Amino acid sequence: MVFKFLRELIDSAKEGIAEGKAELASEAAEREADAANRQSQRTALIDRLKAAPGPELFALQLAAPYRAIFIDDDLVSLVSFEMAPARHDELAKLLERDFGARDTDSTRMTFRLMEALAYGDALVRTAEERGEHPDDFAAFEADVKQLSATFDAFLASGDIPGDRDFAALTTLANRWHQEVTAKAMPHSARWEAQFAHMAAKLGHLSTAAVGLGYLTQADAVGMAGQLLRLSHDLFDGWADYAAAFTAGLKDDPTANFLSRKVLASKADKLLTSEQSPWTVFGWPGTI
Repeated sequence: MVFKFLRELIDSAKEGIAEGKAELASEAAEREADAANRQSQRTALIDRLKAAPGPELFALQLAAPYRAIFIDDDLVSLVSFEMAPARHDELAKLLERDFGARDTDSTRMTFRLMEALAYGDALVRTAEERGEHPDDFAAFEADVKQLSATFDAFLASGDIPGDRDFAALTTLANRWHQEVTAKAMPHSARWEAQFAHMAAKLGHLSTAAVGLGYLTQADAVGMAGQLLRLSHDLFDGWADYAAAFTAGLKDDPTANFLSRKVLASKADKLLTSEQSPWTVFGWPGTI
């Protein structure tokens, strides 16, 4: 009886070991198949974007320092609007906290307010540095301050101005953009730094909003069109953009020492990593 029991025990152990090996082999095969599938998807995505790089890719590239922190820092995540469902709730909370963006209308309003303020600030700084003080400069400066107050109130209350106000804001942003681009380049180094930082933040807002379903890709790129073109005109490449972005972090009142350090390190990594959308795709020739 004892020998029979021991033999059954040994046979059972052998069966368990065999089953364990088979299970491990199956898991290894699944991991290999999953890795091969991810690599295939990655290769297809890179080939497609290299063949037809467009404004969508440039928007994602500009946003890369923020996306590397809040979404993921692998290449596919950095150049894809889609994101893992597990990240949705966390990212939605961050967009509402940092931008007041919680749906389509609030995202569009935040983007336009921040964009108009960036252009308005550029015009104020340009006039001050050149000693240009046209008759309406005081009124213009007051418009910029009022717009800043409107943005602060929007973030505090979450109340979205109506369609008429949004249309007026869009008109204002367009006019200031035209005036900014009409000025002889270059603008001040400090403003270019602030603009690079703003471009990254607005790129992050618009591309993340696509991932959350607040905007379509077409809506996001259409909304950011002026910003993308001006970014392309202002900077000579990713090294130039990264240097300006890092410098611009110093003027962000919402950033602390740690966040500035982390964002600057992400920009440095994006310049050198072989898995960076900056190094893989380069600076676009046209927008």
